[in-house]
Amino acid sequence: MLALVGPTSLRAERPWPDPGGILDELRAESDELDALVAGLAPKEWSRPTPAPRWSIAHQVAHVAWTDEWAVRAATDPDGFVREVRRAVASPLEAVDAQADIGAAAPA
Repeated sequence: MLALVGPTSLRAERPWPDPGGILDELRAESDELDALVAGLAPKEWSRPTPAPRWSIAHQVAHVAWTDEWAVRAATDPDGFVREVRRAVASPLEAVDAQADIGAAAPA
């Protein structure tokens, strides 16, 4: 529900933290994930994970999609809110659909 309020009302409630430390942590996390999957052969991307129906490709696609949404929230708040409103109707289906799209994309 917080995302539907809109980012301008959040700014009025509390100041945003300095992103320096957060960005460093995100880079380190990204590097760690890259180290885990960079050497995978194409067929290994389809290996199953503990998430029902999701392969390694689905998991990585989900992380990438989440990052894209975070960027959109920061750069296009109105567009982000529109997309969230659409997704709220069927949140699990929306997430699965985006993971399917990303997993099917060429590496």
